[in-house]
Amino acid sequence: MNRLSQILLTTTAISCISFSALANPLSGSVEVGVSEGSSDAWKTTTTLGLAFETEGLAFGGFNIESVDESNFTLDEWNIGTTIGPVTASLGKQGDIWVGAEGEHTIANMSMDESLIISLDSTSASLEFKDYKNDISEIESIALSHSLSIDPLAVTAAVDYDLDSENWTLGARISMDSYGGVVTYGKEAETIAYEIDASMSDITVYVNGDEDEMLRNIGATYAMDLSGLAIEPKLNYDIDAEDLSPSISATLKF
Repeated sequence: MNRLSQILLTTTAISCISFSALANPLSGSVEVGVSEGSSDAWKTTTTLGLAFETEGLAFGGFNIESVDESNFTLDEWNIGTTIGPVTASLGKQGDIWVGAEGEHTIANMSMDESLIISLDSTSASLEFKDYKNDISEIESIALSHSLSIDPLAVTAAVDYDLDSENWTLGARISMDSYGGVVTYGKEAETIAYEIDASMSDITVYVNGDEDEMLRNIGATYAMDLSGLAIEPKLNYDIDAEDLSPSISATLKF
């Protein structure tokens, strides 16, 4: 056995030992989505996903995706640690902004690579402008805080873009199966909202803004079919008088 073979076997053995020590660190998914396109044609989108995640005081993970038979590419990743009540995480890991179901009208302050620091129910996020070439340059800063006043759950967030000096405010209030989001941005100077309600496996929503109170009405239905997650969706754009139906089937393993 040559030296290269020995190294490969040793590396494989160590990887297997480390891998087996983790509790289900690897997961996968297959999702097929069907939606109505132009000329009344129904198009499909197939997404294959593979994710690796570890938990504990030190944690991290990543996921890769292939859409419609394209090459697998890195989607999101993170690495972090918890010291006492403080958690710090670095990566391309989503954001700390308030969310809703349709999100057609509200401000959506998504982030690329960022550093997120959390203490109890308060989080701060620093988004890097050019993570690969200059980690010292920050593009935007976001803060969010959540509190519960039974039966209400309230989350407030603010996002500030250092380049444009644009700030955006957002808040979500939830009570039992009902919720609502309101956002306002300095640049857009528009108040936008969305209200949603869940009944069993059905979620309905309506959204709009100060210029037009009713812009979209929609609904989703989530069901489990012998381990296969089926989710039909329906959205009606009132301005365009456009009805957009879609359905997805997802298998996770």
